[in-house]
Amino acid sequence: LASLRSLLPKTWNSECEVAWTWLWDSIHRMLKANLGKPQIQQKALRKLYATFTEDQLLLLRTGIYTTFFAKCSQGQDYFKQSSTRLHFIADRVIMFTQEIFKDPKSVMTDLSALGLRHVGYGIPTELFGPFVSSAIEKIRELTNVPEQEEAFRWSLGLISRVLCRTITEGSTLVMRAINANCAKLVRKAVSNAPRGQRAEWMLRVQVGTQSISPLLWSIQSGSLEAGEAILTDLLTIRADRDHYYYAMDALFNRHPDIVRRICQDGPELLPTLFDGLIWRSRQTQNGMRRVNYFIKYMIVDAKNEFSESFRDVVVNGDPVAACHPSVILSADILWSRLASYTFLTSKLWFLLNLLVFVVTQAVFTDYSGESTSVYIMAVFIGRIFIYIFGLGQLVLHHMYHFSKACRNGDMRRIAFLPIPDYLLHFSEALSASLCVVLMGMLAQEPLLHCLGNHAQSDKQFSELAATCPGVQDLIGSYATFAF
Repeated sequence: LASLRSLLPKTWNSECEVAWTWLWDSIHRMLKANLGKPQIQQKALRKLYATFTEDQLLLLRTGIYTTFFAKCSQGQDYFKQSSTRLHFIADRVIMFTQEIFKDPKSVMTDLSALGLRHVGYGIPTELFGPFVSSAIEKIRELTNVPEQEEAFRWSLGLISRVLCRTITEGSTLVMRAINANCAKLVRKAVSNAPRGQRAEWMLRVQVGTQSISPLLWSIQSGSLEAGEAILTDLLTIRADRDHYYYAMDALFNRHPDIVRRICQDGPELLPTLFDGLIWRSRQTQNGMRRVNYFIKYMIVDAKNEFSESFRDVVVNGDPVAACHPSVILSADILWSRLASYTFLTSKLWFLLNLLVFVVTQAVFTDYSGESTSVYIMAVFIGRIFIYIFGLGQLVLHHMYHFSKACRNGDMRRIAFLPIPDYLLHFSEALSASLCVVLMGMLAQEPLLHCLGNHAQSDKQFSELAATCPGVQDLIGSYATFAF
């Protein structure tokens, strides 16, 4: 009181002093009246719930809603779930009345989050009074101890007041417009917001330690008209005398997975999002129009790590979204500056194997007996290279994935044959086919069948492929596998 007098000497008067004194006197009376009661009420509630049987709990769950609907028929419009879900809600109410004595801080956090969800559902605060009174009436029927009824009344009343306060603070104009799913109301709701806070109004509603995103709620609840209006407003460039305002950074910092969320719950909004990442000049010069693309967060996230947004577009599988100019430019940048080098580097070993295979099968191959010993040795070394490094790598790869699929049970039956799931991908199936063909070539390899013969001279070695018994019978089958 003395500090306020000195800090506000011009505005402080006797009316302010009376109001200030009344406020703290009221707080003092409330605190003094409740000091020591929570411990007694906690024990009373514990004894009450310990005496409940399953039949009594079922009677309490069903009786709360029967009495509530009789008092307030409007409540039936908001409790449209199954009986199992309604019983779960009643159990949560009972649990909160106990936990608020044990751990009030965590319960207040949970209640704030629950209240914000009620904001999104558009639950009117007028329904809490009849619901609380209905629950108290059913408790009164199950106990004759006044202390137990009073403990339940006090804890449930406190919970309802916290929820009402959260709903009142969280029911902003934007959230009301989302509940109505009206783009006109959304634009009207944010029209009075300062430019610097406009994005915050549409991306965060904070109550206590908990927050909810109006944009995300509009997408998840199916209010796509309101969601489209919010996205359009966020990705509109505004300016005043000193600053430009563009909420792209705020949007992706608040929701790094916004592309995935839209793909899952509202794919109709993807064109709106991608259109907002493009700015086109109103003026033309030589028939050309300047265009700026703001696609940073399609490539990297706020931590400068690879963004999942582009992958989410690919997983979504929508060709219209994939052909949007923003996505195409992002793909071109990723390919030309990162993916092309990595892709080519990863395929160098395959290209080397392919080159050795072509040379040994199409350049040096000659089973007529006219090849020199150098050619025969080059073919032998090249094919050994293919079988050890090419075929060996494929065998190890498929052994690992096959054993992993068997351990995890990732198998499917096709024509009564168990097939690992990974082989259903085209590239893996093609790799497995190549592995089988190379194994067939290895089994029919003519040079391996001649390893037991000894050549006494260079001429005999060069004629080894033609004089080795049984080789001519293998040439046809080997050529078939090689082809």
